[in-house]
Amino acid sequence: MHFSTALTTVAALVASAVPALAQTPAGCPVVGDVNCLASTAQYTVLATVISNNANTTATPANYNATISISCVYTSAGANQGKGTGMIGSDLTVTGFGNPKAACPSGVGADAIVGSTGIMFISVGQSVGPNVLPFYTLFNPCGGAVANSTANLQTIRNVITANPTDSIVMGTCALPPAPPASSSASSAGAATAAASPSTVPLTLPGASTGSGAGSVEISQYTILSLSALGLVGVLTAAFA
Repeated sequence: MHFSTALTTVAALVASAVPALAQTPAGCPVVGDVNCLASTAQYTVLATVISNNANTTATPANYNATISISCVYTSAGANQGKGTGMIGSDLTVTGFGNPKAACPSGVGADAIVGSTGIMFISVGQSVGPNVLPFYTLFNPCGGAVANSTANLQTIRNVITANPTDSIVMGTCALPPAPPASSSASSAGAATAAASPSTVPLTLPGASTGSGAGSVEISQYTILSLSALGLVGVLTAAFA
């Protein structure tokens, strides 16, 4: 009796533990996939960590941080925002902690005071009108990525592919946008070159309606006369 009860208890513990170990926090499947993160996170920002409570009211495995945002690059997903009030404000962000058992290889997210990086965050809890909400990490597995040329270029590519996600507000050192496609202008130029001009040619020696001593002859007329002359030459040559 006691043995079967023990087995039932063990089975229940195993069943409850398996989903917990298999669970992956919200974010992208691959840790540090900037293209995925910038395309799906509610906000992609450049932020500096001002403080954290990892060793005061919380633990290094699960703590909050205060960040200052200098640039809002994009807002994506179903809850797109405008980034109003985010620039220059000190925002509270939850979800930091490292290591995290639920993350691949246990890799969580650090918020080292004084560090600057590209973060992916979303609104976690609104506290009332005209008050900045609390935010949470979109990718608690991995956290911020380096403010590098390669990562900034990836964000630029995301903005180019999804222009409606673009905010680019604040001090943002993004690479320049790619030039517009030249196919349309090339096609227009080709059409203009292929189409004969309708502007009349002016020859001296005759009067026009304006009273000047010249006569206007359409280029269509010249082309027609040239064609007729060529036909006449060919007719004479083969007569």
